[in-house]
Amino acid sequence: MMERRLAERLALDAPCFIEADTAKGRFPVMLCNVSPGGAMIGLPPGEEVMAVGDMLRLRAMPASLAPFSEGVSGRVMWCAGNRCGVQFDMPLPVTTEALRTLLLEMD
Repeated sequence: MMERRLAERLALDAPCFIEADTAKGRFPVMLCNVSPGGAMIGLPPGEEVMAVGDMLRLRAMPASLAPFSEGVSGRVMWCAGNRCGVQFDMPLPVTTEALRTLLLEMD
């Protein structure tokens, strides 16, 4: 499989919510990693509420990420088990290095 990521993904384990264009609506997820262009989210155990192509919006982001990521929209690009990869509609207005600094401050 060919790697298609344009930027390094930075690992984290932070709760947030997503609003999805599905019958489930708004629900809690875990933000597993993030880059300016996308993120991996962990869905609630036993839930298969997202599918490739679904649109979503990030809500209730961790405080250090919220100023530039609250309300960001994206599309589910892949699903595997209870995890999904999301490509943001517009890249976050922050560099990977700035993200890394913010995530270190979360620890």
